[in-house]
Amino acid sequence: MFRFSAFLLSFFLLSLAMAQSPTPGKFPGVLLEAEDFKIQSGWKVLTNGQGNYMVDIIGFNHISGERLLSLPAGDEKGLATANARLSENGQYRLWVRYEYPVGSDCSFEVQVVQKGKVVFSTLVGSQTALRYGLGDPVSKAQHDPSWGSEGLMEEAFTTPELEAGEIQIQLKGAGQEKSPWVFANRNVDLVLLTRDLGDAGIKEKRKGNNLYPFLDLVRELAGARFSIRFTNESGKAASYSASHIYNRSPWGINEGLIARDIPPGKKSEWVPLFLQDTCHFGATRFNGPGEFTVEIKPVAGGKIQAFNGNNQAVIFIPPYPDKGEQSVSVEAKIQEILGYLASSKPIGKKPIQPFCYGGWMPLGQDNEYGKYYAKLYAALGFRSYHPANSGTHVEKNMAEVGIPPSKSAAISSYRNPPTPNNIAKALLQVKREKLEGRVRWFDYGDEIAFSEWLDLALNEQVAALNKGVGKVKAETLLAAGWKAWLEKKRPQAQLRDYWLPDWGNPDPMRMKPDSSAKAALQNPVLYVDSLEFYETYAISQVAQWAKNVRDQLGQDVLCGANYSCHPFYYPPVAMYVRWFRSGAAELGRHSEYYWQVTQPSPLGNGYIAEMFSAGMRKNPRAVLRQYTMPHAPGNTDEDFLRTAFTHLAHGAKMLDFFGIGLNETFTENHVDHRALSRFRAIRDVTHAVGFVEDLLPQSVPAQSEVAILVSESTERWDFAGIAQDRAGHAWFGPDFRKTRLHYHLDRLGLWKALTFLGHAPDLIIEEDINQEDLRRYKVLFLTGDCLPPELAAVLQDWVSQGGHLVASAGAGRFDKYKSPILDFQNLLGLEARLPGEITSLIRPGIELPPMKPTGFLQGEKWKLPNLGPAEKILPGKEARVLGKWEEDGSPAVVAKKIDKGSVVTFSTLPGLGFLWSCLQPPRVPDRGINVHRLPDFGQSELLTALESVLADASLKPWVTSDPPLVDKRLIKKEGGDWFLPLANYQSDKESKISFKIRLPGKPLRVESAFLGSLPFQEIPGGIQVVHPKLGPGDILRFVMH
Repeated sequence: MFRFSAFLLSFFLLSLAMAQSPTPGKFPGVLLEAEDFKIQSGWKVLTNGQGNYMVDIIGFNHISGERLLSLPAGDEKGLATANARLSENGQYRLWVRYEYPVGSDCSFEVQVVQKGKVVFSTLVGSQTALRYGLGDPVSKAQHDPSWGSEGLMEEAFTTPELEAGEIQIQLKGAGQEKSPWVFANRNVDLVLLTRDLGDAGIKEKRKGNNLYPFLDLVRELAGARFSIRFTNESGKAASYSASHIYNRSPWGINEGLIARDIPPGKKSEWVPLFLQDTCHFGATRFNGPGEFTVEIKPVAGGKIQAFNGNNQAVIFIPPYPDKGEQSVSVEAKIQEILGYLASSKPIGKKPIQPFCYGGWMPLGQDNEYGKYYAKLYAALGFRSYHPANSGTHVEKNMAEVGIPPSKSAAISSYRNPPTPNNIAKALLQVKREKLEGRVRWFDYGDEIAFSEWLDLALNEQVAALNKGVGKVKAETLLAAGWKAWLEKKRPQAQLRDYWLPDWGNPDPMRMKPDSSAKAALQNPVLYVDSLEFYETYAISQVAQWAKNVRDQLGQDVLCGANYSCHPFYYPPVAMYVRWFRSGAAELGRHSEYYWQVTQPSPLGNGYIAEMFSAGMRKNPRAVLRQYTMPHAPGNTDEDFLRTAFTHLAHGAKMLDFFGIGLNETFTENHVDHRALSRFRAIRDVTHAVGFVEDLLPQSVPAQSEVAILVSESTERWDFAGIAQDRAGHAWFGPDFRKTRLHYHLDRLGLWKALTFLGHAPDLIIEEDINQEDLRRYKVLFLTGDCLPPELAAVLQDWVSQGGHLVASAGAGRFDKYKSPILDFQNLLGLEARLPGEITSLIRPGIELPPMKPTGFLQGEKWKLPNLGPAEKILPGKEARVLGKWEEDGSPAVVAKKIDKGSVVTFSTLPGLGFLWSCLQPPRVPDRGINVHRLPDFGQSELLTALESVLADASLKPWVTSDPPLVDKRLIKKEGGDWFLPLANYQSDKESKISFKIRLPGKPLRVESAFLGSLPFQEIPGGIQVVHPKLGPGDILRFVMH
């Protein structure tokens, strides 16, 4: 994820050529924005974010003019027209740009009419059409990135000979495939005609902007839409420049000096802005010495607006002047936001502690611009040290708005591993910026892949050994470490066990680890053990570096980074669990852009928080400061709030909103200046955190009686098809479909269902399968085909003492090297099992919804679909059948009693089926209206099935709700109040929800962050509280003392 600070953008812009005026067009052309077409029938204009598919702040979702012309799916007669004039005779290249959800059918017709006759007609948007997209210079029918649906795309056609003069372009409905997951609205951005038949202009622009050359062509053909004029209000002659901040690559561009040597009190000529982007209501920075006035007017004539500047003026200018929008200064927008916030009473409690973080605001500048941002920062409820050095007056401006100094500063950069060199730089920074006693965080950087850490550890050790005359190479050091690891961990290993055929004859001098897909295929032992070695090697090194940070910067400084589990939202054990247990980090957070990877609802963010918690449970210093992204466009108010309360429910003690400035402050992570309600949502969250800030630092979730095993052995084989050496993975490569996600999705679905039932489960890993750790749990869910066989005996003993094991299809078929074993078949009491096989990638928002179940499991009061690999099982004589396959009546769910406990086996992946049921009927996969539509979690009967299966366990949930579709996990502070974060997945509307809560005693009162005091009544075993209107989320506080 590329991150570029707009605070530094001005320096970047100055480094561009002093003037980049447009190159005179080599080829005549015509640009027609679709929203300017005359609607005859069917079509309508959509503003971005008001019902279209590709609503996002980054990627390939930038919409020219911020509007689309939309025709509903199924309308075959809709018609819209636009007239234009061609300047010369000849053939033309006709480009059509439109939203294209992956795999969909967006078919519509484009016709060119001259002199009353259709002279060219073509079908656009079909599934088989060749289109350009995602920065790819090659046209394809399906660009299909691994992370899911992405972007607007372009189709190009060559017309026959057209005459100079008037033409009409017609957009008409066409027939479409009616399958619901491909039956898409037709959302058109623009139509462009150019005499550039060989696309030379785009090819030339691609050299400087390989991501968006077409949008640069659009900007060029659009020409200047606004002109500006300066008035010199200073005491001496002055020259003035203009630079545009883009919210897409190339991130900005400089018009250069456009008014030179203007005498005091005089006006410049009107100057057109040729390089303003067409895609965003973005910011233009005007610079000049001292005070000045800049006037802005449409090139075609219209209202003149005047703005004052002092050395600079930053003005938001709409992409086009005729859509009812006016230019506005940043300061005026902040005033509007502040007024909007002041018009409603804050919820919860005004925060005091620095538990919420937000950045990329220029509040350190010594001018009105910086001071306005400081006011906004305070009004939103932030009390932490601003995480970026945005100027020399950060503390002064924060103090003026009532934010006192706190121990919340960070040493951070994009890549800041805790190497000796970076620690030395940190010490200098602390001294230079006078941060003594204020540093809380040593931030390693952003979205660092695990393989990067391995290379860092190697390179640092090589550099240390090579001081003086040494000539050690990384490969030599790695090979020596590998041999030492094998001698310690695999003393009986033979050379041939760790060799690949194409390495030649086995040679101990050429031994090396290899974690590639090739090794996985040819030598599973080499593949798995190489991964274990790489993980140990890198983590142990980083743990030592983290210790060095604490030794030199202070024992209360917390180390960590931002992690990414893109593109599949599958958090790996090494980074999310072992990392923290080993002491390699104490700060955890991950890139929470769930809508960008087509994940169904933000509830999955809670699963990832629980993965962090699995590591942090055994590292009491660790803090989950989880990213909770308010981005607009991109997220919605409702899902931003749900995410925040879901994070708090599953272990987050702090929240980080990353970029919270307006459009000009960060190219890809900001809150649009028109999204007033998003700023109120941010304030709601900071004040909800303030509501319980006295409890958060020492709080822990109430102990769950249920756990789910996250098997790293299975995980390694899930990723084996895309594995690279040195623990790398080709997440975004052409073979991404070789990834297995079935078992991960089974865990995720089970986790969601159990959470709704009130049994929010802990996630545990293989090393936790021991008598001491298992003692906490009554129920363990087992999913994953590769498990160490020695775990079966431990689980057998745990079950015999009263534990209840629930296994999904295929559990433990193989050991960690993918060799068949019978240990778990015996544990489950099965005489035989005939497993199904995984044949394809299933992503929850792409391939899963349109799948057809291959069968159904029928229980006494429930029916479950089978998706993915089913098993045919032959239960032992003592087994009890709880469910049967509907088609043949054979056993599908069986239970076996073992002493005081029991084992239940599903011959399906019930969690995967749960996710599928919730996503029916399928929807067009997108990053807008559909990804933010709540799944229908109530459609699945898995909750009923689980209640039946778990009846023997006599579970006592801490919290239940009616209706059940609320994320809820009780949080306690020993000797203090308890609290309950709530995230509503029942409805987008306010809901009346009844909660039954088990507490250590009767509370004095129950308080809601949003509503204040709520009545409650005592019931056997606890209390009952009715929330009369639960919106996306809330926090209930139980005052115990």
